[in-house]
Amino acid sequence: MKIIHVGLGKTGTTFLQNEIFPKVAKILNIEFIDSKNFEKKYNHHSGNEIGTFHPFHTKKKAIKKFHYDDYFLSYETLCGHECNPLFWKKSAKINQKIFGKNATVLLTVADPLDFFSSLYCQMYHAYIIKNEKDFFLTHIQSQKYFKNKKDKYFVDYEIYDIAKLINIYKNLFNKVIVLKKKDIKNMKILSELFENNDIQKIKFKKVYYNRSYSKFSMKLTYIAENFLKLFNSSLYNFFNLSVRKIPNININNKLFNIINRKILYRLRYELRWRYFIQFRLDRIIPYKKFYVNKNNLKKIKLVNHKKFYENLKSSII
Repeated sequence: MKIIHVGLGKTGTTFLQNEIFPKVAKILNIEFIDSKNFEKKYNHHSGNEIGTFHPFHTKKKAIKKFHYDDYFLSYETLCGHECNPLFWKKSAKINQKIFGKNATVLLTVADPLDFFSSLYCQMYHAYIIKNEKDFFLTHIQSQKYFKNKKDKYFVDYEIYDIAKLINIYKNLFNKVIVLKKKDIKNMKILSELFENNDIQKIKFKKVYYNRSYSKFSMKLTYIAENFLKLFNSSLYNFFNLSVRKIPNININNKLFNIINRKILYRLRYELRWRYFIQFRLDRIIPYKKFYVNKNNLKKIKLVNHKKFYENLKSSII
């Protein structure tokens, strides 16, 4: 058995990779490979270079490495860089070449507005602070943007279509599983999808994984970034790079140095902007979920896509 979770990202994937998929793989008696182990084991990266859109976009020699069975790979970048619809079809074809049409493909999907909002928040997590209109591009804009290699942080929202994504994989693979975000903690549904009743016995921790910035925190981050620009700086430079340069104080006292290193290590976390937002500010101020402005997605009918998602069932296609 070969199961390939190709995405989409921002559909509870961190929770699944930490709490569910390893346990499913163990029950199915197959190896589990998450994104970190994938990159480490095969010495590949997520295709972050400008001009690439897939981990194996320029690595054709690596295809033979995956022509074996009995593993469960969860690596959402396989759907295309930043889960960008511009790359869905091309990435699917690469995936078929790498893993073979007999692999079982797992697609995780979310409500369209929730998906777009999470993608935009994720960019802020990575200290890429852009206006929504500069991130959500039309199909023509996206093609020009990618061709001119301006940067890798954009989404072609105009061709977003979950129904088409499912059909793309149905035509390339013999078995496709679709899992809705709202069902990722439903062990009964998961046991049906993976065809093993023992999966119903899986227990998981009730914790938040990689929660997006709140509505207030998104505004605050945007304001802070633009304020620092007045001084030719940025949140990344000020709160991330600078923190790493906190000097170590070396005194000829082992106990002092041990305590000192622990304090500095803690400071490196506490002084990062993202840590402050997610683990301090968003736990003090009442959390209100951020949503992108629908007017910046006006080239598609969100109502139709939302209706399709609501009518869609987690199932084996």
